[in-house]
Amino acid sequence: MEPQISGMTTPAGVADEWVGRKNQLLSVVRRWIAASATDTGSPSDSGPTGFESERTMALDSLLNGWYTYQEAGSDIQLLTAAFTDFQSCIQSLDTVLTGNSGEPDASSLRGLAYFLGAKILRAAGDQLGPDRYQRGLDFLDSATADIGNATPEAWERAIPVDFKTEFPSPNSLNAQIRALSLTLNNLLTNPIPADTGSN
Repeated sequence: MEPQISGMTTPAGVADEWVGRKNQLLSVVRRWIAASATDTGSPSDSGPTGFESERTMALDSLLNGWYTYQEAGSDIQLLTAAFTDFQSCIQSLDTVLTGNSGEPDASSLRGLAYFLGAKILRAAGDQLGPDRYQRGLDFLDSATADIGNATPEAWERAIPVDFKTEFPSPNSLNAQIRALSLTLNNLLTNPIPADTGSN
């Protein structure tokens, strides 16, 4: 019998981070339901097969990084932990895409991970130096290349529900990539003076 996961409400007073964790668990349950739809364990919508462990690791890293980032604010340790998760997602998908160049499902996920990594580099650059801004631009170049291979169908299939509100389509992510690229270029051109403290 399929678990009843729709219509769940969060009790009053529950902290935002636990609301996020609830959403993460619901995403996992939805993936289990999709995987059980066929005998082979693949989703019933004829998505890609192969490299299943890498795809699972990539999704887990993406979700862990996302919720850590949501909680991080300006905490450099949490930002670093989230960035490490996004890098792990990228590395897992590198393995998938080495033998399946341009596969739209993996490209969708990796493009999103590159973008989120760039957002952290932008946030960390204020504390760690403007070289993070240049690295963020490099991540955005990679994100743009990956999202160029994404299709709306692959996006709908590959991107966890947790991201659908903020990133409903490849086009919406492309718009955010362009905006962040302008911000990073502006920060490199007009850097914020570092706080060196009193002499």
